[in-house]
Amino acid sequence: MNKKIKFPFLVIFAITPLFCILLDIFMTITAPTQAHKDVFQNFFDITIASETIYFSIWTSILTIIWASCSMINYYRKPNNKIKWAESEHVLTMIIAYQFVVMLVYTGTMIFATDKIEGMSTWYNILKSTLEHWVIPVVLIVYYFLVPRETQLSAKDYVKNTGWKICILPVIYIIYITTRAGLLKDYTPPELDRHIYQIFPYKGGNPFVNKVYVWLPGYIVTIFSGLGFGTLFNYLSIKTTNKFWK
Repeated sequence: MNKKIKFPFLVIFAITPLFCILLDIFMTITAPTQAHKDVFQNFFDITIASETIYFSIWTSILTIIWASCSMINYYRKPNNKIKWAESEHVLTMIIAYQFVVMLVYTGTMIFATDKIEGMSTWYNILKSTLEHWVIPVVLIVYYFLVPRETQLSAKDYVKNTGWKICILPVIYIIYITTRAGLLKDYTPPELDRHIYQIFPYKGGNPFVNKVYVWLPGYIVTIFSGLGFGTLFNYLSIKTTNKFWK
């Protein structure tokens, strides 16, 4: 891909997710709704903490770091570049996460709109639209415009590098489960109603729901990225290299 075309894409991927996160934090604090006030979300510390319970935010932060490092590489010599930011497999991992985020959000919007949090304000609507639809779609387009150098079969991809896609979801699950457990056991009863979502996704709380409900959710969360990463890797090799011949 021409560098003059690639760089603007990277700027979009670095700035847009950051804009979404900062917009949500700033507006929640300065122009809170009553729902925000009820759970003290208009306080800076609680707002920051509440951002971290969503996998979409983790994905956005990863995207920001990757895009920023890729931009820095433009001004570095080949032997001094941030190598992981140039990796095709890191990009595949980000694409997989972004696609999962888009798929889950779209499915929730279609089949369970009432479970979508924070769609009562213009800034939440703007943030959610950019974060869950615009960025994933543009990233996927970008992914298929980048010529591939490494060609691995689906089996070799999973064995050699694809399995790494499961690491971040595992860390995320440990984090949100630990948080939920600590809130459940150590929050004074009189403050229960002020907790901002003890668990980010309804139906997946292991302290409330049956094991046959939350366990499949955990398994899907861990392995869905690997499945989509393998698929995108395969499709990219099959289509992108033909395009760039």
